[in-house]
Amino acid sequence: MTDETYFGLRFRPSGRDTHSVTVETLIPALEGLQRTARLVAMMDSGLEVGTHGRIDRDIKERFRLRWTPPSKGSLHQPVILEGPDGDNCGFDSLRRVSNVTKWLMSAVAKGDDCEFQRHAPNSTYWPHLLSSLGKTFGNGRGRCDLSIVEREGTEIARGDSVSKGLALLRKGLRGREESDPFIVPAVTGHLGKIDLRKSEISLVVPGRNRQLICKYSKEHEHSILENPRDLIQVVGIIEADREKEIPQRITKVSRIQAVNSEDIEMVDILPPELEIVNIENPRFEVYLSDDKQVLNADYEEFNIWQAAYTREELLGILNSEIAVLWRKIALESDEKLWPYAQSLKRKLKGTFREAAR
Repeated sequence: MTDETYFGLRFRPSGRDTHSVTVETLIPALEGLQRTARLVAMMDSGLEVGTHGRIDRDIKERFRLRWTPPSKGSLHQPVILEGPDGDNCGFDSLRRVSNVTKWLMSAVAKGDDCEFQRHAPNSTYWPHLLSSLGKTFGNGRGRCDLSIVEREGTEIARGDSVSKGLALLRKGLRGREESDPFIVPAVTGHLGKIDLRKSEISLVVPGRNRQLICKYSKEHEHSILENPRDLIQVVGIIEADREKEIPQRITKVSRIQAVNSEDIEMVDILPPELEIVNIENPRFEVYLSDDKQVLNADYEEFNIWQAAYTREELLGILNSEIAVLWRKIALESDEKLWPYAQSLKRKLKGTFREAAR
C-alpha cells in the first residue's frame, strides 16, 4: 500500500494531560473519517446518495479503514484505507477515493466552496459530506485539536480551520442552492381532504406537521377514491428542503397512485439475456423508509440494497443492478476479482444463466 491511502490522525491536547485522548474524541473522528471515505466512494462509483445518506452495502465491504494502535503511547494514530481483509486488488479505486477525501478536507479547511464543488460535483452529497467531516473533526468541540496529516507529516487539514471552513461552506453552498429548488419525483402521505368541486386534495406527510395541497385531473380521481385510508403517492414535481429532503410544495402532478410495498420477485426485474435456474421464486424484500417517502429493496444473498421514490423507478434500478453484476462479476475472471466478489460470482452463477437465444 502506498502513502496515498494513508491518513494520519494527529491530536493536540488542550488540557494538562498531554499523553491521552478521550474515547469521545477518538471514536467519532474514526467514524467520521470512515463515513467520509465511503461517501466519496459512492460518489466516485456514480451511485446516488439517497435519503439520509445511507451507505451502499457493497461500498461498506470494499472501503474499510484500518486503525493500528501504536506499540507505544502516541497521539499520532495511523489509519489506512484498504479493501476487505487487507485485500487491495482494487487499488486504483482506493487511491482515487483516498485522494478525493483528502482534497475535500483541504477545501473545507480553506473554506473554498469552488474547490469543494469541483471534487464533489453531485450536490446531493454536500450536506452528508459536510456532516461527516464535522464529526471527524469534532465540530470544534473536545479536549484535543485533530489534524489529518500525510505519512511524512505534511498537514492536510486542521481542526480549528475545518470548523471555520465548515461554517463558511454551509453558508456559501446554501446561498447558491436557494435560487435552484431541490426537486424530488414523488411525495407519499395520507389523504387529508378532497374537494371534488375544485379537483383538489390535501396530503398529510407522515411524521411532519404539515399538509401539501395540489390540484388533480379527473383521470386521477379513481385512484384517490379507491384508496381513501391508505398511503397514496403523488408523482410529479415536488420541491423539497435540500438538506433534509422534506417535501415542501407540489408544483406539478403527473399521476396519483397507491403505494405498493409488496416484495419484488426476481423474475420481474430480470434482464432479458438472463433466466433463473435452481431457485424457486427468489424475492427482494421491499419496505418503506421511516418517513414513508422512499421504497427500499434488499436481497442479502447478493448483498444488494437499492432505494427509490417510486416502485417503477425501483424496478428499473434493480434491473440495471442485476445486469451490471452479471457483466462485471459473473463474466469476469477470478484473478481480477476481490475474494468477496469471487464468492458473489459463484452465487450469481448458481442463480442465473444466459437465456437461450
